[in-house]
Amino acid sequence: MTFDLGTRVKQVRAIEAKIKTREAELEAELKAAKDWAVAARVEILEFLNATKQKSANTEFGTAYWKPKVTYRVEDKDEFRRHVIGMEQWELVTWGAAGNAAEVFTNEHGEPPPGCVRNSVNILYINPPAKPRTKVAKASTGNGAEPPDDDALAEDLGVPAGAEAGQD
Repeated sequence: MTFDLGTRVKQVRAIEAKIKTREAELEAELKAAKDWAVAARVEILEFLNATKQKSANTEFGTAYWKPKVTYRVEDKDEFRRHVIGMEQWELVTWGAAGNAAEVFTNEHGEPPPGCVRNSVNILYINPPAKPRTKVAKASTGNGAEPPDDDALAEDLGVPAGAEAGQD
């Protein structure tokens, strides 16, 4: 099996561009339906509130609401003083600040005490660098439509229905 990195990068970029275009088309197509669903949910919630109900059963399903409670810290200093002074540690969540922990690890050769450093490699694929000189853009001038799914896959050398890593 031979592996042509350039070809595979070209294929991934083309497929990802197609996915992005299709997602945008689908989002536009579904916008009216999503807007309607939001308005209908507001209507249902208003009905439940007006009739003082938390839930309502129908032959088509049940509508119910429950509160989602969150707390935003408005005065950080006051909140810190309270937690530390009253030792109410259950009021806070702890997590290491990624950038500061990385600096600490680089300076001390190991992560901060009580921390474990995890790293995952993520693959990014960027378009090729643009040429430094102006190049005239080629155009067929015939307004040709982009190829359909099968034609695109065939042009890219991707078998229809194939998964990445299969040749």
